[in-house]
Amino acid sequence: MMKATHRLLLSVMAALAGSLPASAQFSAEKFQAEPGLFFGNHHVYVFKATADTPAPEGYEPFYISHIGRHGSRRNTGSGNHERLLRILEEAEELDLLTAAGDTLLAHVYRHRQLSDEMYGMLSERGAREHREIAARMFSRFPAVFGNEGRKEVFAASSQSERCLISMACFVESLKGMDPLLHFDIRTGPRYMKYIMKATPELNEEIRRAIDPAVSAMRREGIDRDRILRVLFTDVETAKICCKAGNIISDIYSLCNYEECLDLGHLRTSDLLTFDELYTLSRAASNRLYTLMCNSVEYGDRRIRSADDLLRDIVTRADAALAPASRRAADLRFSHDYALLPLLSLIGTEGMDVRTTQQEADRYWCAGEMMPMAANLQMIFYRHPGSDTVLVKLLHNERETCIPSLDTDIGPYYRWDRLRTYLEGKYD
Repeated sequence: MMKATHRLLLSVMAALAGSLPASAQFSAEKFQAEPGLFFGNHHVYVFKATADTPAPEGYEPFYISHIGRHGSRRNTGSGNHERLLRILEEAEELDLLTAAGDTLLAHVYRHRQLSDEMYGMLSERGAREHREIAARMFSRFPAVFGNEGRKEVFAASSQSERCLISMACFVESLKGMDPLLHFDIRTGPRYMKYIMKATPELNEEIRRAIDPAVSAMRREGIDRDRILRVLFTDVETAKICCKAGNIISDIYSLCNYEECLDLGHLRTSDLLTFDELYTLSRAASNRLYTLMCNSVEYGDRRIRSADDLLRDIVTRADAALAPASRRAADLRFSHDYALLPLLSLIGTEGMDVRTTQQEADRYWCAGEMMPMAANLQMIFYRHPGSDTVLVKLLHNERETCIPSLDTDIGPYYRWDRLRTYLEGKYD
């Protein structure tokens, strides 16, 4: 039966729904419909069927500019697994585990088995995500890859293994559908300068400033003894002998990667209540927003890290528009730390929000905006005999827009207008 706090949360969120854009709601209803959203930027990529708004008569797509985050991955380190195992194995030795505690221990062993010596690396699901995104791109825009005069594809990746393998899977998928495509594949420090510009000092400054508030958000309304009563036969002994007081945070972290490892059937998240998941998700989402997006506190500096990436997008698009160009697509593979500032700098729908750390969840949901394999695609169209080039933007394969820049027709922008707008963002 739904808790009173859950009912209150539903009513509050329903009231908010009337005053906020539908795409922006961090709402109870949204999480009920798609529980993976609880895991924020660790949510797997879920393709949601969409229809294309027809281009103006006579216009055909001829070039695609793309940037994608790596696909679903393993946890970046073993700390989460090791902490849980220390607590649960000590409790097992003391005969303190309930049936639920035994089940959780088995789940942690399974997670570690799939991640040992592979921490941070792409999962099998992550590889599938990129193959499938590439296949849909090829099928959705056949005119781009079917042009005999445009068979060149440039692909550049972060030096991270999970990005390199994501790129390999994407390229493999395209090549399998058209063996005549020619790929120029690159990585290295030259490309890292814009694909994943390093800002370690800024990152650390923001983390130090916001983490106390994040910790407070994680504690809001949560009875941390509740999960201890589920897992242990003697809560006080578990706290003292096993140091189990903060186990809920590590359980939530474990759940974050369950989908990524194709372990959703384990349903470890069932150990946590809706309210607990909502609270932990809110804290994680607000933290990511403040770290990487156009927050009131740090956005002016943060989004500047995407300057060179946006410049590359514009420069390569202009080159692809040249009469002699044989370029069908420019592909880039990076991280949320690059894609979030880029989308914020451009100001795409849902990413144009500017708010504070405390209120970000009222307007922004990390699991929607930046799941694993999140992507931005710019599809370029032209009409034979016309100099006008039109561009459509796709965020996670769905048509989107830039709210501060009116489109010219439907979701389509004239490239000359869009280019001027984008150049103004990094000049």
